[in-house]
Amino acid sequence: MADAPPAPAGNGPGPANGRKRKAIGLFLSVLAVTVIAGFAYWQYRQTHVSTDDAYIDGRIHLVSARVQGNVTDVEVRDHQPLKAGDPLLRIDPEPFAVRESGAASAVAAGAGDVAAARADLVAARSDVTAAVKDLEGAKA
Repeated sequence: MADAPPAPAGNGPGPANGRKRKAIGLFLSVLAVTVIAGFAYWQYRQTHVSTDDAYIDGRIHLVSARVQGNVTDVEVRDHQPLKAGDPLLRIDPEPFAVRESGAASAVAAGAGDVAAARADLVAARSDVTAAVKDLEGAKA
């Protein structure tokens, strides 16, 4: 045993094993960073919309008033469920009240014109009756 040669100092399992551990650690670190960055990007894309050609597919619903006017009150909130016929907003009634009173006065004036026309018709009938009597008197 005394004759056995001493083991070389540079051929031991120590240095090769250390390099392998560093490589595996580096690989696992890069893999962990890639997985975390991929998950963060996936979460970002779930909440942010992006388009390359500026085309977004959607539905268009026409909402229009039957009359024109200034909005005084909005009666709905964002994303509130609605049923057909539910009011969406209130329009200032003042211009409509002015137009309504103008229309009512026009109706009253028209009624007065009709009464005057009926009176003229009665007068014209009495003139025709008088003219017919004058004609009959002139023939006789």
